[in-house]
Amino acid sequence: MSKYDRLLHILNLLRSRRSLRARDLARECGVTERTAYRDVLSLSSANVPIYFDDGYKLLSNAFLPTLNLTKEEFIVTHLGLNSEVISSDKLLMKYGKQVAAKLMACLPEAVRDECKRICGCMEISCPHRTIGNHSGLMLGTLIQAVASGKKITLRCNERKEKIEKVGVGLLKYEQGNWYLTVSLSNENITLPLDRLKSITLCT
Repeated sequence: MSKYDRLLHILNLLRSRRSLRARDLARECGVTERTAYRDVLSLSSANVPIYFDDGYKLLSNAFLPTLNLTKEEFIVTHLGLNSEVISSDKLLMKYGKQVAAKLMACLPEAVRDECKRICGCMEISCPHRTIGNHSGLMLGTLIQAVASGKKITLRCNERKEKIEKVGVGLLKYEQGNWYLTVSLSNENITLPLDRLKSITLCT
């Protein structure tokens, strides 16, 4: 990891954690404590508002750029947004395009041009396994449930009764299919999305 990448990594660590000592930064970056200490001094010299109070911290009201992806991190993000799991559903593809547009808009102009060049050098071909419209609508409801932490009520094609007010234990994509795991009577059951009749979000 270059010094530039290391400084960005330390900055992101300080943003996401309450308090870090030099030994913590050294372990995260794979360098010595002395190097980590020098990196903190470099950030301070660049007017990054770092102070020490039982560990290094950032001032809570500090205004800093919110996005500083390296080229390698951008490549990984680009691969993820064009992966088979995103291509499996129109709604996910829509969200993926929105995320990609926001990422590009947040990047500095010079970095943006380089990232566009990288995109032009990478082509990702995913098998056409797009799920049906009915399953796609249920996937959208499940994404809302995961995002909001709300419970769901669902009906299975094979069952007449409905399963009421259960939490989403796991939403998994595997070998071209989506699976939902919920806890029912202290037992986890996994159901393929295409076997479900309906899913509704509990209020």
